[in-house]
Amino acid sequence: MKNNEKPNYCKFDDKSDKAFFAAYLNTAKQNVFIVFRDISERLGLGFDLNDDDNMLDAVLWKKLTANTEPEVSLKIIERIEDKFPYANYLAKNYAYFNRKEREAQPEDYVEVFIIFIQQLYDFRNYYTHAVHDPVETPKEIIPGMQLLFDAARRGVKKRFELSTNDLDHLVRLTRVGKERNAKTVERTNFHYSFADDKGELSEKGFAYFVCLWLQRKDAQMFLKKLTGFKRSETPSQKATLETFTFYSLRLPQPKLQSDNNTAGVLLDMVNELTHIA
Repeated sequence: MKNNEKPNYCKFDDKSDKAFFAAYLNTAKQNVFIVFRDISERLGLGFDLNDDDNMLDAVLWKKLTANTEPEVSLKIIERIEDKFPYANYLAKNYAYFNRKEREAQPEDYVEVFIIFIQQLYDFRNYYTHAVHDPVETPKEIIPGMQLLFDAARRGVKKRFELSTNDLDHLVRLTRVGKERNAKTVERTNFHYSFADDKGELSEKGFAYFVCLWLQRKDAQMFLKKLTGFKRSETPSQKATLETFTFYSLRLPQPKLQSDNNTAGVLLDMVNELTHIA
């Protein structure tokens, strides 16, 4: 299939695929837990949660929502942005589309992460449990990820000093119409579209979403098991992998090995699974 052709969206609903995605989604969920526990402990906010099912109940979210201590809110946000490189983009985008404001407020970070983390929970539960309702994607997810994808492509071009031709297949938007009637739209049949023909999350969008919560090395390993991402020999192939993992999560150092053992075992098991065709 050529890169300018929109693929048929498979939704990854084959039962034989579930263990593969469950392993990475459980790792993603654990990564988020590790990051927010680390932030909480470093700032002395307390973190009494025993598992990652209740991380949205952490004290730091209440601190940001109330914002009665602006200096504490600022420190929380700085650390969130350090570990989740995309946080500022998403919060500003959320603020603009909700209030037409250019700057994000602490509560914008809370609301964005509640939406995105809940979506992570839903996907994790869908692929982990034998029976689970289909996952619905909130309206904020796809536009937010499209914003990140476009910014990531520009960042990859600069970081790796790639040519325009190397990234042409990743250019999502184009101008149509003339003069005052011109508008910016997604290219017809864009191969890496995050939305299918019904406007729902595509398999490329799902893959990008998962990569946001994995470390870069794990995200690239994940992608290389999927059709369309297996190769990285040419600059354009490398650009694709780097664009999808440009905003991958950063775990705190030193890593909390005791918490990550189960996730590590899961990823080892994934390497033994049959690659998805």
